[in-house]
Amino acid sequence: LWCLVRPAAMSSAAIGEVQVDTLFSASGIEIITEPYLVGPELGQLAQQASADFVRTLPILSPPPVVLEILNGGRHYYLSQAFEQVTGTPCLVATLRAKRGHPDQPEPPAAAAPATDLIKHQPEGSDWFVHLWERPEPEVLLSGPLLIGDTIATGTTLVGVLDWVVQQMEDRGA
Repeated sequence: LWCLVRPAAMSSAAIGEVQVDTLFSASGIEIITEPYLVGPELGQLAQQASADFVRTLPILSPPPVVLEILNGGRHYYLSQAFEQVTGTPCLVATLRAKRGHPDQPEPPAAAAPATDLIKHQPEGSDWFVHLWERPEPEVLLSGPLLIGDTIATGTTLVGVLDWVVQQMEDRGA
C-alpha cells in the first residue's frame, strides 16, 4: 500500500475517510506472485513498484516527505523512487510504532529509551499505538506525506496517521 497525505485535507474526523485508488504495477504483481523473492532482486522490484505509484501522483509542491513506519517502510524505497521519477529529492521521516490494546498494555521491548516512548490512542478506538523514535515536527510537516506500508489490520497505520494529524492540528498546519 502506498498513500499520499496532504496536510490541508486532513483532520481527526477525516481519518476514516481514506480514498483508495488502485494502480497496475507489473513489478508489484511479480512481488505478490513470486513470494520467494529476496535480497537485491526484491529491492529492485519494490523500488520499481513504488516508482509506478509515484508516476500516478499529481505534481507535489513542496516536495513530499516520505514517512517510514518501523523498518518495513524502508523496503518500499519510496524516497529513491520519487527522486528516480521526478528528479527531485525528498525528505525522509522515520518513526517506530507498535499497536497495543488495553488487555496487553506493556510497551514493546524494542522501545528504547523509555523516555522517548509515547502512547497514542485515536478517539473512539479500543486500540492504541506506542510511538518512539519520532521525527521532528519541522521535518514531518514540511510537505505532503508519502507512506509505503504493509497493512495487516491497519491499526498501526490508523494510529500513526491520527498522531500525525494531531501534530498538524497542534501546529496549525
